[in-house]
Amino acid sequence: MAGTYVGYMRVVLLHALPLTGAMWTDQLAWLPGSTLAPTLYDYGDSISGWAESLLLEAGQDDLVVVGASVGGFCALEMARRAPDQVSAVVLVGSKAGVRRDDPAREHALKVLANDGFEAAWQKFWAPLFGPKTDRRVREQAKVIASSVDANDLARGVRAFFDRDDLRDFARTWNRPVHVISGEHDRTPTSGTSEAVAAEAVQGSFHLIRDCGHYVNLEQPAVFRSVMSGVLVQFAAL
Repeated sequence: MAGTYVGYMRVVLLHALPLTGAMWTDQLAWLPGSTLAPTLYDYGDSISGWAESLLLEAGQDDLVVVGASVGGFCALEMARRAPDQVSAVVLVGSKAGVRRDDPAREHALKVLANDGFEAAWQKFWAPLFGPKTDRRVREQAKVIASSVDANDLARGVRAFFDRDDLRDFARTWNRPVHVISGEHDRTPTSGTSEAVAAEAVQGSFHLIRDCGHYVNLEQPAVFRSVMSGVLVQFAAL
């Protein structure tokens, strides 16, 4: 599969909270060797800062940016900052709009600081998996998340709650916006994700059955099929 994507197109994979770039291990096995899968907390505590640093790291290559959850907002921010360099955005369990919720922000940070990772995992992130998700997938994700330093995880939470509303950009950008949603996702719901695709100039929506928020972990084979269809158009670049 990796050999079919040639030229100067580079894929960038942006992870969800509370995970790291390691959530893309399965995808890195078949995507091009030039694919980037960074851990976003290393770039500071704002999505705008993440996007700026990643664009510098990516150089001048054309980009397809795939963002899961909070990573989706970073993908859109990269496209907003470099609308001609980013060839397409893929949002996975993500959206473009923001509803400010300062009490929820402070509550999440308080749970992390006072009760620790285990309590935060059980309260905020464990419930986001689909009801039929294999126990081993849940455990794998928890191991990845538990490797994140507490200060880094708090940085990611602040970036998530302080993110900009990108609805206007997502509606008007004239390049493809592919939206992938799990059937059982609640943050955002599949209906919210589908609306992003419907409003985009070149939007498409893909619903993944028997899946929650972490699509590429819960249904990697189906995710690969959808992503292959997205990327094949760039094979001749």
